Amino acid sequence: MSSEIIQTLEALLSLGISFVCVRLSKYRYQENEKYAVKYENNAKMLIIRWIITEIFKWGSIVMLIGIIIKELSIFLALYILIPLLIALHMIFFNSDYLKGVMTFTKGIYYVGLTIISIIQVFLTTANVAELALGFTLSLAIFESVTALDDGYKNMKKSK
Repeated sequence: MSSEIIQTLEALLSLGISFVCVRLSKYRYQENEKYAVKYENNAKMLIIRWIITEIFKWGSIVMLIGIIIKELSIFLALYILIPLLIALHMIFFNSDYLKGVMTFTKGIYYVGLTIISIIQVFLTTANVAELALGFTLSLAIFESVTALDDGYKNMKKSK
């Protein structure tokens, strides 16, 4: 019974964040339209931006469907794909609004993981190695992507 509660909470957290990412595709399309007006002579960049938008949208949809039909491992979705999706949104769509939404989403993600972990420990269903590995993976993904982004921006600034 208690493991079903944990799995349900993990699935709800993954589904919620995936749904937010799908809903944000509308905002990304609006940003792409503004970008197209601003950089109308740079077709290559516009195409790349559109492709990234589509990949994020369809990746989120596939993740939603995979979780719903139970073909995608909750561990994979929760500890690897969700942090990757959030971190990449923060890099590729660098508007103040989207950065704020993704930072807020990242906070909700960590609060959700904390609640799930506390429940697992109190219900003694915790596989401590899995919890530790999951937290380490998600933190490593967030930090490495952020470090790569910061490094790229600093190199670009120094030119």
